[in-house]
Amino acid sequence: MNKLRVIFYIDGYNLYYGLRGYSSRKYLWLNLQKMAYYLTDQNETLEKVKYFTTMVSDPPDKVKRQVRYIDALKTQNKIEYYEGTFIKEIKKCWACGHPIDECINCKASLVFTREKKTDVNIGC
Repeated sequence: MNKLRVIFYIDGYNLYYGLRGYSSRKYLWLNLQKMAYYLTDQNETLEKVKYFTTMVSDPPDKVKRQVRYIDALKTQNKIEYYEGTFIKEIKKCWACGHPIDECINCKASLVFTREKKTDVNIGC
């Protein structure tokens, strides 16, 4: 009998925040290829693990950890890496409707970021 070929698609951003919330920092260096092998049945063969994420731009220590993790993933023969982007957007004050940077009563951050392209990359 021919084995089924399996490809794992992983949204790295959601995985990171899910693991961080669940386990503090215990599983943040999860070996994704090993996990994929573990989840593959005897009648299946692991073809690839496709990892999708967006690079953070600050703080510097977070950037360094993310780069090290992605570099470690790239050393594994089944991992393929796909990078999305962040977009910056200005939020409006819910009370007065002005952009937050113009609202003297608002204490929120001036610039917010949103991850883009990861879902599109996974879908494609």
